Amino acid sequence: DFYDKDPRHYTCNVCKSKFTSEPPTRMDLMASFTGPELGALIDAGCVIASHEAFSAELERLMATMPESTIEESSYRCWTYGVYLITKVEA
Repeated sequence: DFYDKDPRHYTCNVCKSKFTSEPPTRMDLMASFTGPELGALIDAGCVIASHEAFSAELERLMATMPESTIEESSYRCWTYGVYLITKVEA
C-alpha cells in the first residue's frame, strides 16, 4: 500500500539518511492537520464534502494559476468534492 510503504516516510529526501522514528499513522497525520476534535469525528460511513463557498474560492484561485501548478495541487480534488470514508485505521 502506497501509504504504508512510501519511501518518503522512512528516508530523508535531502540527505538520504534513514529516519530514526516511525512515521505517524494516517489518522495521526490527519488529526495534526485538522485538530483532534475533527479527527475523532471521522469514521467509516462518514461523508466529507466541500462547501460551495470553499469550492468557489478554489475555482477563483485556480483561474490565476498555471496548469502545472493546478496539477500539483489538490484543488481539483476538493472543488465540489464529496468523499465517503469507507475504512479508518488507527
